[in-house]
Amino acid sequence: QDNRRPLFRSNGLRIVDRRVVGRTAPGHLKLKLEDEKTSWDAIGFGMGARVAEAGATVDIVYSIERNNWDGREAIQFRLVDFRPSIRQS
Repeated sequence: QDNRRPLFRSNGLRIVDRRVVGRTAPGHLKLKLEDEKTSWDAIGFGMGARVAEAGATVDIVYSIERNNWDGREAIQFRLVDFRPSIRQS
């Protein structure tokens, strides 16, 4: 049996950019997130319809994965769930 990917939680991340990507509805939610120290890309597969739920800051549950796209490799967060942040930065 395969091991499951570990899940992480981060609270109070600022959304720098948000968009819906993908050709079929509902699409995928693509976020650029940051805290006081760094920034990350995040993708929520099938979460495109939830773009309006992403306020100025969010609390997220995610796994970490490699994104290989267009000849480039980067680390990104794969969203499992999110909500508007309770703690405002």
